[in-house]
Amino acid sequence: MLIAEDGGIPFDYKIHCFNGKPNFIQVDIDRHTKHKRNLYNTQWQLLDVLLRHSNGPEVPKPAQLQKMVELAAKLSEPFFYARVDFYSIYDDVYFGEITFHPGGGREVFKPIEYDYKLGSELKIPTDGI
Repeated sequence: MLIAEDGGIPFDYKIHCFNGKPNFIQVDIDRHTKHKRNLYNTQWQLLDVLLRHSNGPEVPKPAQLQKMVELAAKLSEPFFYARVDFYSIYDDVYFGEITFHPGGGREVFKPIEYDYKLGSELKIPTDGI
């Protein structure tokens, strides 16, 4: 089991990638008690967007953010969409998983315009898969 610096459960950084390009980062807070969720851009600016849960307190920028973003780009490159999850503890990065359909594709962004914006980023080839 991974333990955060404060002895608790470490943040799970979920990097949403479109066609191999990291787009935004989801951080779930207190997911087993009072679940909150923040979304950040890849420069760690909090987005004014909700995804199923309300925002929680701002999360400090992880020391290994750039490394996680670079790894997410490499791991997601072959896919139209992939969410690549990491843990960052002290100066180490740990791979969590790759998810292709988070929430079964049914989680709604608020405002809905953000959902459409992200959909426009997805480039699916039409010449066969």
